[in-house]
Amino acid sequence: MSNALAQWLTPALPHAGSVVATGGETARAILIAAGIKRLTLFGELATGVVLAEARLGKHTLNVVTKAGGFGNPDTLLTAWQMLHAPAATGTPFNEEASYV
Repeated sequence: MSNALAQWLTPALPHAGSVVATGGETARAILIAAGIKRLTLFGELATGVVLAEARLGKHTLNVVTKAGGFGNPDTLLTAWQMLHAPAATGTPFNEEASYV
């Protein structure tokens, strides 16, 4: 299921500002399908919800991941709201991290 979703979603990524993936396998499948091998980590938008940035050609993509089965019912909504706040990105706490 994760691989099918990733294949369906990947063509849209160059046109998106962000991608939010819940579950490690889903996030990994999306990153692999898009050819993304490194993320710049910025921190947590909410407990267990990580904000990172990826380069996709000349395009910069915000990548938000959340562990599956974790968080409150509004965790993804809270993360989305924070992602769209003016100060959502900032100074990375780790220059680059290998994800895949």
